[in-house]
Amino acid sequence: MVEEFVQVSTTVERREDGARIAGALVEERLAACVQVVGPISSTYRWVSGNGSWY
Repeated sequence: MVEEFVQVSTTVERREDGARIAGALVEERLAACVQVVGPISSTYRWVSGNGSWY
């Protein structure tokens, strides 16, 4: 099985907009990890011991 990984970068006017987008993407499981830079913060789902996403 071939796994694909995609990285997407974008900009928004305010940090709060980035945080809102990050939360929505992770909550909807459209992204495993989202980083908001300036200073950096990460939003992600934890992986269980068997490699499954919560």
